[in-house]
Amino acid sequence: ALEQLEQIMNKNNLTIAQIEEINKVKQKINAIGIVDLSKESQIAEARKSYNALTSEQKELISADTLKVLTDAEKKIVSLKAEKKTQDEAKKKAEEAAKKKAQQEALKKKYTPSKTSIKSIKKLKKNQAKLTWKKVKNATGYEVYQSMKKNSGYKKVKTITKNKTVTYKAGKLKKKKTYYFKIRTYRKAGGTTYYGNYSNVKKMKVK
Repeated sequence: ALEQLEQIMNKNNLTIAQIEEINKVKQKINAIGIVDLSKESQIAEARKSYNALTSEQKELISADTLKVLTDAEKKIVSLKAEKKTQDEAKKKAEEAAKKKAQQEALKKKYTPSKTSIKSIKKLKKNQAKLTWKKVKNATGYEVYQSMKKNSGYKKVKTITKNKTVTYKAGKLKKKKTYYFKIRTYRKAGGTTYYGNYSNVKKMKVK
């Protein structure tokens, strides 16, 4: 072993101290093991030690050993990019959850109560008058009309005053049955919040 060491020293014009430096670099590289983000500083230190070697010393580090170091560095870059993507996704998810929670809180705070239709009275000339319960926390009301009880409703009127609780439906066709329902709404902070639909009232035009 001593003869082999002397041959290496003589051939590469190296001192014992320089040979020891080479061995230390090899040990640092071989000690890397399984690469994860906790090994980043260890890998950086191994690279720093390798770069500090002379060209003659570097020649005595095998390609396989050097490949361990370069592969570890590539892995660290990949893991950091992956973590960054995960962190960004997590941040977005947290922001979305926070925004949703804020929206739900506002919805709960500002959604108006449900109203109910008190009556529907026939008027002359194929008209009908709806009257519903006033809701204190509503900005106004929307009136929906259909010729089917469970589908086909279309908004026919938006009432913009809280105190207005009547609507006159006109141009109703003879021998047809009409269904009506009311929805409350409230405007707050540039957003419109809707209450649940009221009960359904029907009227048959004779």
